[in-house]
Amino acid sequence: MKIELSGLKMPYGVEADFDELDLADSARISGRIHIHAVIDGNESSATVDGNLEGKVVLECSRCLTEEVWPLKVEFHLNYLSSDVFAVEDGHQLTDGELLADEIIDGGIDLKVVAREQVILALPQHHLCSQDCVGLCISCGANLNEEDCGCTEQTVDPRWEALKNLN
Repeated sequence: MKIELSGLKMPYGVEADFDELDLADSARISGRIHIHAVIDGNESSATVDGNLEGKVVLECSRCLTEEVWPLKVEFHLNYLSSDVFAVEDGHQLTDGELLADEIIDGGIDLKVVAREQVILALPQHHLCSQDCVGLCISCGANLNEEDCGCTEQTVDPRWEALKNLN
């Protein structure tokens, strides 16, 4: 959902729902992501203040079970026109330019904003619980649910010679 900045009466409030966003491999949307944003500025410089809510399904990094995780994110974004980023050699970008995103083709795509904010809010490694044991490396059984009875891990035979060192 692209918002064209030219001709908008600022500040401009917008709400949207997204039921599909291209997220990380171990996450997907559960239901819809609702975004509410207020855009202020013009075609060359704009700010987007807003929040989004929804639920995502995350996969545990250890045992691979899925869990629904609620998501609430507030954001403040700065946008500058593409001519600001088309600088000559030797130009040093200011802090404001470094922290800003680019206004592409005269507008801001809310779906891109929603996707970025969801991905930034996701944990790097999600665990179903802090004491998750994970999967058996021999048979793949979920050790949180059952004791598979596999023996201890065998040592790689390439390391056997190290046992003789004193």
